[in-house]
Amino acid sequence: MSGKRQPQNPVIGHWQCPEGSKAEVRQAAKRGRHFYTSCDCCGVNMGAGAARQTKIWREAEFLQGADVFKPSNVSDEGQGEALPAVQSEAAASEPQSEPVGERWRPGEEEEHQEEPEENPAATWIALGVGVAALAVGVLNG
Repeated sequence: MSGKRQPQNPVIGHWQCPEGSKAEVRQAAKRGRHFYTSCDCCGVNMGAGAARQTKIWREAEFLQGADVFKPSNVSDEGQGEALPAVQSEAAASEPQSEPVGERWRPGEEEEHQEEPEENPAATWIALGVGVAALAVGVLNG
């Protein structure tokens, strides 16, 4: 045995490393679903900062058919170009124990889902229940 740990997560794509090398992109299965990279010049980089995650999300070339989840700290705001089409994980075929974000598979057609209409009456009822609970808490406090 070489003593080095073998990666548990499959390669889902490639990304141009800031040092000029071609890095393998993998994705953690834990909460946040952050990307991490591995290349000859930098080794393994598991930086989970929002700027790095967004840069990988926008620039990586993902392998066709790979399961790619949008990391929890990637924002769509201020994007110069469109991000990859995503579908909610609820539409995924494999059930997950807890929701973890959005999934996108390179090479699949976009699936447009209609957003449910907001119900103003339900919103007011929920607000009223919250205010009543707060009042009871203050009075018992």
